[in-house]
Amino acid sequence: MRIMMKSRELLAFACLFDTRTRPEGEKVHTCTIFTTRPNKVVTDIHD
Repeated sequence: MRIMMKSRELLAFACLFDTRTRPEGEKVHTCTIFTTRPNKVVTDIHD
């Protein structure tokens, strides 16, 4: 799903990004987005 403003203005999220290396040497990239109660802009897709 791609989330963007109808006006195409920037939309910001708070997130954490990390890269770790498995014992075999493979790099694993992870990301999580912080959320809260939805506002009227995203309520249809958030809950």
